[in-house]
Amino acid sequence: DPSSNPLGHLLVDAPEYLVGATTAFIVGRRLGTTVYNMRKKEGKSTKDAVIDAILAGYIAGSATGNFVFNMTNSLKKKRSE
Repeated sequence: DPSSNPLGHLLVDAPEYLVGATTAFIVGRRLGTTVYNMRKKEGKSTKDAVIDAILAGYIAGSATGNFVFNMTNSLKKKRSE
């Protein structure tokens, strides 16, 4: 029951959400940090580097999280057939 045990529900009944969100966070943070460091080395201001890092991290994290969610969801459906 999701209302009494939300984490257990994610792990057992809906792992695709947890896997997608975790992947989005990891990829977004990693790429954002990389972009920030690259922009600072290029001589960009901190503000510009942060904006570039947030946009790159958000886009990459969202795309990757969505892809992993869909892949995990497909595998889950195939498994239950």
